[in-house]
Amino acid sequence: NRALAWVERAKRVAGPAHAALIARVEEQAVSQAVARALQQEGLEAALARAREAGLPVDGMPFPWGRRLRVLVRTEPDRRTITAEWVSPLLPGIVAAQVEGLAAHMGARVPSGIAVTHSAEESVVRLVIEIVGPPETWPDMMAAVAALLPEDENVDVVRSVLRPTALTWAVDRGWLEEWVMYRERVALQSRAVVRAEAIRQQASGSRWERLLLDEAANLWEHLASGQDVVYEIRVESGGRVRRSTWRVRPPAAEELVFTQTWLRADRIAWLVAGGVGVLLAMLTLIWRWPMRTG
Repeated sequence: NRALAWVERAKRVAGPAHAALIARVEEQAVSQAVARALQQEGLEAALARAREAGLPVDGMPFPWGRRLRVLVRTEPDRRTITAEWVSPLLPGIVAAQVEGLAAHMGARVPSGIAVTHSAEESVVRLVIEIVGPPETWPDMMAAVAALLPEDENVDVVRSVLRPTALTWAVDRGWLEEWVMYRERVALQSRAVVRAEAIRQQASGSRWERLLLDEAANLWEHLASGQDVVYEIRVESGGRVRRSTWRVRPPAAEELVFTQTWLRADRIAWLVAGGVGVLLAMLTLIWRWPMRTG
């Protein structure tokens, strides 16, 4: 801090001949201040210190969040994909990027698809809801995936929208209900590749190298902090039947669920009807001796 103060004084009194020297001293002092803040107070403090010095840190290649959570919920008439980037380092910038992405996609998706977004203090969220017959879902999801940018932050979302196979059927008979779900997923992520590319990226100053290395560390951390939860959900007779799978990208898995159950409301009707018949028979049996007598 004292060095930066001396630099400011030198700028006011020195002539053009000393400008290059002062610039080198200033760069060293700023780099030391950023490094100290990064080591002792964390990345947020280092970024704040760099902004105070007028450094262009908002364009650094940080991931949208330290973690990515994706929930894929399948119901009889809809499929909802919710992506949450947790603990964004640049929350305002990330929220604006996701908002712009949602607006871009929302204006171009086919009918039956809704794209929304929201932002909280520690989470930025993108929600894609697909409503319609299950046989139309693969084409609708492909149409959404085609609108995503070529950005490593949305790799997992893109692969969720492109399953290699999807079967979803719900049959409601008078007495039984039947569910069959089968999906082959191939989740992809280039987070590790992005980290390696950042480490090899040239930098013009020490402070920039420090922040680039930290960005690479965060991409590596994100690579191990991405979760996709697949959930199927069917309501029957006031009960919710559910099954879930957790998949960590990169991964290729087949998710399968088949189940048949009796409808509780129909069982209640049958029980009530059986009780009624039984009572009627008991009444006839009780009255029969009285008539014969």
